[in-house]
Amino acid sequence: GRSTPPLPFAIQCLSMTEATHVMRTLQCMLEPILPEPSTSNLLRVLSSSSTVRTLLGDDQSGFYAIVIGSPTGVHRTRESVINSQGNLAWPKWHRFETLHEALAYIIVKGDDERLPPLVTVTTDANIPTASPQSLAEVLVQIFHDRLHISSRCLAITSPSRTLLDDSSDATLSTCEYTPCWICVPNLTAALQLQPWYIVHAPNTHTLAPIICTRNSSSLINLGSTSSCGDGHPIIYTHERNLLGIILSHHHYVQAPSRNCHQAQILGDHAARYLIAHGYTLPAIDTIIQIWGAVTSAGDFSHRLSQHGLALTEGTYLWELINIT
Repeated sequence: GRSTPPLPFAIQCLSMTEATHVMRTLQCMLEPILPEPSTSNLLRVLSSSSTVRTLLGDDQSGFYAIVIGSPTGVHRTRESVINSQGNLAWPKWHRFETLHEALAYIIVKGDDERLPPLVTVTTDANIPTASPQSLAEVLVQIFHDRLHISSRCLAITSPSRTLLDDSSDATLSTCEYTPCWICVPNLTAALQLQPWYIVHAPNTHTLAPIICTRNSSSLINLGSTSSCGDGHPIIYTHERNLLGIILSHHHYVQAPSRNCHQAQILGDHAARYLIAHGYTLPAIDTIIQIWGAVTSAGDFSHRLSQHGLALTEGTYLWELINIT
C-alpha cells in the first residue's frame, strides 16, 4: 500500500511544564524542514541535534513507542501502553531508554531495518500481553484507582506507580500530575484526565500549542496559568444539518429564537424535536420546503435522504409534524 508521511506523531508528557519544554525543543528542530519533511530528513535532523538526544534524559522509566495501537506515538506510562492495546490482536510497540530512540522508531513506522545504527530495540516484560480477561482486570483496577476525589481537584493514582508498586496508595492531584499529549507538527496538547479528552487542533502547520481543560468551554494558550477548579458535568449540545453534527458545544447553549420561531411552522412537536437536536436554520428551512411539496411520508423521507438525513429519522419527523 501507499506509504504514510512521518508526521504528525504524538508524545505523551507528564506535566504541562514538560510539554512546553518538549514543544519548544522540537519547534527549533522542525521549523527548518516543515511543512512536509521526508523520513530521511527527520532522522538526519533528529540524529544531529544533541539537544534532542538528551531531551527528557533524566526519566529512568523509559519511553514506549507504539506504532500499532490507539493512540500511536510515544507513551510514558505503562497504563497508557495497556490502554493503547485495546482489542488489537497484534499491537506493535517497543520500549526505549531515550526519547530520541523512541522518536526514531515512530518516524520509521516500526521498520527496524530503517532505524539509525545507535537505536537499540528492547522489550518490557512487565507490560501485560496475556489474555483479554487479565488485561480487563488490570483496566478495571485502573478505573477504580481514578475514582479517588480530593476537595479541590480530581485525584488520580500515578499510572506508573500503580503498575510498578502495588503496595503504594499515594495519589497525586491533577494540579501536580497532569498527563497530556503534544502532536507534532501541530504540537497540540490537552489535559488528559481520561484518554478521550485528547484534543487535536485543525490540520495546520502552526506551532502554537493548545490545551483544553475539563472545566473550560474554550481553548486556552499553553503558556497561560490555569487552576484545576471544581469538577462539573460536561454537557454537550450539538448543531447539525441534514448530514449530521457540524459543531459541538461543551456547555448548554440556548437555541436562537429565530430557529424556534421558524420551526414552529412544522408544529409544536416537530419544532421541539428539531430545536432539541440542534438543527440549524438552513436545515429547518429545507425541511419546511420539502414538507410543503410532498403528500406522503415516503416522499418526505426520501427527499430528505437526498440531503443526508436518515430515512428512519425522516419518517419519524413526518409523524411528529402530523400529530394533531
